[in-house]
Parts: sequence; structure tokens; C-alpha cells
Amino acid sequence: MTETTHAPDLRSQLFAAQEWYASLVEGVDDARLGAATGCAEFDVRALQTHMTTVFDKIVGLATDKRDPYAAEGGMTDDDAEQMRERLAGERIDGVAPTERAAWLRGRIDEARDAWTDEVLDEPIQVGWGPVMPGRVVRPSISWRSSPTAGT
Repeated sequence: MTETTHAPDLRSQLFAAQEWYASLVEGVDDARLGAATGCAEFDVRALQTHMTTVFDKIVGLATDKRDPYAAEGGMTDDDAEQMRERLAGERIDGVAPTERAAWLRGRIDEARDAWTDEVLDEPIQVGWGPVMPGRVVRPSISWRSSPTAGT
């Protein structure tokens, strides 16, 4: 393996943060999905929907070497809203918190399997920027995924 950058390997921290998030989701019942969060544009339901896409991206960036939600030519606001509503309907609405957490933990297992040492040095096309090595992409997932990123 040829090291292309001196960026640290933060996989264990990523997986620990994912597990922490899954444990939070496990304790959120449907009655709390409409509650406000610290980010004005997200209620709890919207934040959980957003985080399901983050978990998908963490796996997709490693397996397909690209953002699985990045559409050719971009995505319109209407397309993005329809995608979020579809995902919420599939993964949040009417799904028991324990089942939501189990789905997330399944994605964590997939991420652990996908983010091998080799992937850290492979080129990955991220949806928000240039092709980068995996060890640079991985830490940026956390920042870009934060509801307060850039604020």
C-alpha cells in the first residue's frame, strides 16, 4: 500500500460515532419525530432522514468510489425533497426505533467491511468536490454530514 497523504486513519472514530448515533435513534419514539433540533431546518424526522443518507454515503463512497446520491448534472431542490420524503417513508415513518437502529447498525457493519486499508488510498469522487484519496474523504464525511456544517 502506498501512502498518498499524511491524513490520519479515523475509521474507528467514525464507527464509534455511528454506533453512538444508532443508540440515540433507538430511544426516539414516533411522538418525538416532530420535535425541534438545534438546527432550524431540521426537526427530528428530517435529521434522522438526513442521517440515513449519510450512512448510505459512508458505504457508497467506499464501495462505488462515489457519492450514491450525487446525480449527473446535480439534483433540483424538488428532486432532493422527493428523495428525502421517499427515504423518510421507507426508513423512519411507522418504523419502530429499534428497527431504525438495527438498520443503522447493519450499515455500520457494511461500512466496517467496505473501508479497508486499500480504500484509504483509492481515488473517490465526492459529490461536493474533486476526486480525493479515501483517507481524505473519510474525515470530510463527518464535517459535511453535520447539520451545522459551514455555520
